[in-house]
Amino acid sequence: MNLHFSLRTVYRLAGLLAIWVTAPAGFAQTNKPDVIVKIDNTRISCRVISVDASVIRYRRLNSPTPLSISKSLVNKIIYASGKVVVITKPVEKVDPKENTKPDPIAKPKVPPPPPLYLIQLRNGQRIRASSVALSADKTTISYQVNPQTAVTRTPVSAVDFVEKPDGTFLPLPPSSSPPPPLPPPTYAKKFTIQVNALPVYMLGNPVWTSLSDGYGHTIGVGGATQFDYWLNKKISVGAELGYLAWNTQVDLVENKGETPYLAYTTKTTQLVGLAHVRFLLGDHFYLMPQGGISLLRVKLAVEGDSDGFSGTQTCYGGAVGYLFNLGRTVNLDAGLFYRSATGSQTLKDDYGVTPMSYVGVRLGLGVSH
Repeated sequence: MNLHFSLRTVYRLAGLLAIWVTAPAGFAQTNKPDVIVKIDNTRISCRVISVDASVIRYRRLNSPTPLSISKSLVNKIIYASGKVVVITKPVEKVDPKENTKPDPIAKPKVPPPPPLYLIQLRNGQRIRASSVALSADKTTISYQVNPQTAVTRTPVSAVDFVEKPDGTFLPLPPSSSPPPPLPPPTYAKKFTIQVNALPVYMLGNPVWTSLSDGYGHTIGVGGATQFDYWLNKKISVGAELGYLAWNTQVDLVENKGETPYLAYTTKTTQLVGLAHVRFLLGDHFYLMPQGGISLLRVKLAVEGDSDGFSGTQTCYGGAVGYLFNLGRTVNLDAGLFYRSATGSQTLKDDYGVTPMSYVGVRLGLGVSH
């Protein structure tokens, strides 16, 4: 009886001992965490709650708050039981609650721009268009700058050429329209500087023109520099500084072919300063009244003896002319002018001076800015 009791007791003690030994191991196995391994090899020790189509829900070991992470950031899950589940990466946006960087999103490839037509207009304008069409009667060209814009139409007569995307040209009918206008004339600019050649012819009073009783002047030559400031496209104000000279040699004879009984030379010069206003009549013709003063010097030489006088004169006159446009900044001025110089009371010498007048040709080359 005692022996039986002893064996039962031994069995019970052995069973209790087995429970005591295995209990910690079972408890430890129960507390082993799940591990989420991210694609950057960082690990999250947690309890996995659920795995959905796009996210994995879990909570940390020391927190009851549920969290989630996108499956696109997870490589695999190692469960506490040892089971390993590899996660497939779905193409979804990252949960903004997770402090991780999303996968870089590939930029869509931008298709190259479509080839364009080049429309060259006669006025110098160039237009790039995605489509161009010639009307059935070949009088109008229709084009679109891009497919979203409205169709624009322009007459063929205004088009110089149309270049296709492949480098060939759209055949256009011959145009009967006049050629495009020349660039705006340079005299419509703000400033013009001009150099003039001035051949002149003395008029009137025999004191200046007579060979026997005067200075015998007829043809003279000279030049001038002219400056214009344009108030608008039709009117300019300016000034001109010029120099004119008449040189005459006279041989007096009684009969033709005989030796001169008297020979003399005369030289008259004018240094002229004039102000003017120029009015354009249309695009090329102009009128230009002038006024100012001149410094006059007359020198007479008779058989080795010379004498002369100098003084000032008041001058007035005007010019008419035509401006030829040679380019965007250069023009040619061709015209005629008349000038009269009155007698002056400011001469320092005792000689008197008779009023003089002359006509001339203006040939000028101007540069505008």
